[in-house]
Amino acid sequence: MTLDQFWKEARSQIADKRCIPISEIMTDSVITIQRTDSIRTAVDILKTHRLRHLVVVDEANQVRGVFTKRDLLNLGSGSLDRMMMSVATASVITGGMHQCIRQIASLMLDNQIGCVPIISGSQGAKTIAGIVTEADFVKAFALGTACGCGAMKNA
Repeated sequence: MTLDQFWKEARSQIADKRCIPISEIMTDSVITIQRTDSIRTAVDILKTHRLRHLVVVDEANQVRGVFTKRDLLNLGSGSLDRMMMSVATASVITGGMHQCIRQIASLMLDNQIGCVPIISGSQGAKTIAGIVTEADFVKAFALGTACGCGAMKNA
């Protein structure tokens, strides 16, 4: 499916007030970090990939935490060689692949968070399938909104 086809379908669903699953706008190639990795490794990944959020996973690729640029700024003094889980947020709000974008947006707004890891699996398994960030919603809005200024002519 091309980007044009995607947005044509998304606009149709919105016009028909149909639900759009979060899987339509999430990033499915998630860069993660192991919970035993160091803060120094996290900093390198954030810089290299120009990210603001890192999902912390265990050996089974299950979500165990989130480390954000804000967490990095709040570290203060201390060794960057500490393990990731000593500083990552362990109580992570996650979403499911088939949840509506409005549900995920509400989760983010209500909890004042900048990302939601999207999980797949059943019976409590939290295997990472994707991530949705504020930037994904901005992109979806920008590409899916018609206006008269002409800036998005080809979207």
